[in-house]
Amino acid sequence: METSSHRRLGLASALVAAHYLSFPVVGVAVCAASSWLFSGGATSPDLDNQAKYKALDKLLPDEWLGRGGPLGHRRLLHWWGLPALAVIGWQQAQPVVPVAVLWVLAGALIGWCAHLVADLVFGQGNGRVGLPRGVPLMPWWMHVGFGLKSGGALQKAVGQAAVGIAIWAALTLAPALSQYWAGPLLARFVAQSAAWGPFPG
Repeated sequence: METSSHRRLGLASALVAAHYLSFPVVGVAVCAASSWLFSGGATSPDLDNQAKYKALDKLLPDEWLGRGGPLGHRRLLHWWGLPALAVIGWQQAQPVVPVAVLWVLAGALIGWCAHLVADLVFGQGNGRVGLPRGVPLMPWWMHVGFGLKSGGALQKAVGQAAVGIAIWAALTLAPALSQYWAGPLLARFVAQSAAWGPFPG
C-alpha cells in the first residue's frame, strides 16, 4: 500500500479507537498524530523499504539466519509479533511515564498495527526480488495475505474511504469529548448545590 493511504488508515484507526479510550481532547489529537506518523514511511514498518535500511541489508549477512533473512522488505519489521511483544513487555514492566507519553505510544501502536493489516490485504508479492505477498506469520517467513495490487484502484478507494471514516469518527467523537470536559465540572456543581441545600422558594 502507498504511504499516503497507509497514513490515512492510521489516522482513521486512531480516531475510531478514541471512541473506546479515555483520552481528553489533547490526548486524542496527540494519539491521532502519532498514529499518522507511525503508520507510513520511514517511521513505520516500511523502514525496511528505505534506502539506508536496504544498504544495511546488503552489508549484513542476515541471510545466514535462513529463509531469506530478517532484514528484507516485509520481513521482521512487518511481523505481528513485534507489537504484541511490545504490549506484553509494557504490561510486565508497567513503567511510570508522563501521560503524554502514553498518548504517543498508543498512537504508535495503532498506526503500526494499521500498517500491518493494510499490508496483509494490499501487500503485493514480487517473485523477481523474492518478495512474498502479505506479511509474515512467523518472524520473517511463512507470509500470509491477499496480495492485492498496491497502488491500484481498489487500494486508492480504500485510502479515500479512510478519509471519510476519519471525518465521521471525529464528528461523532466531538460530543463525547465535550461531555468529558463538562462532566467533572457539572458533577462538582451538583455536589456543591446539594451541600448548600434547597434554594428558598
